[in-house]
Amino acid sequence: MLPKRSGPLFLAGVAILQPDNEAHDDDGFIVITTAARSGLFDVHGRSPLIFAADAARKWLDPATSAREVEDVARSAAVPAEEFEWFPVSPSVNRVGNDGAELVKPV
Repeated sequence: MLPKRSGPLFLAGVAILQPDNEAHDDDGFIVITTAARSGLFDVHGRSPLIFAADAARKWLDPATSAREVEDVARSAAVPAEEFEWFPVSPSVNRVGNDGAELVKPV
């Protein structure tokens, strides 16, 4: 997946981190995914939930209610058409793998 425009990508996620900046066994982070749309299912059945900056701000705002967060997740995702999608090696699914070769189209 490559954005057709330059700029940052804001992936929806949920994290548990302690404010003391020390590592804890229950620290963690997940990227939230959604069902693939617009023919992307041929590449993969899921895709990350990606927001534009204004939706990301709302997602991160502690004053945003749970209902509003749900609405943002359902309606404010950057459309799949804003990206170029291509298949990559299944090696990207292994945490220990790293390197530029992982994102080369196959």
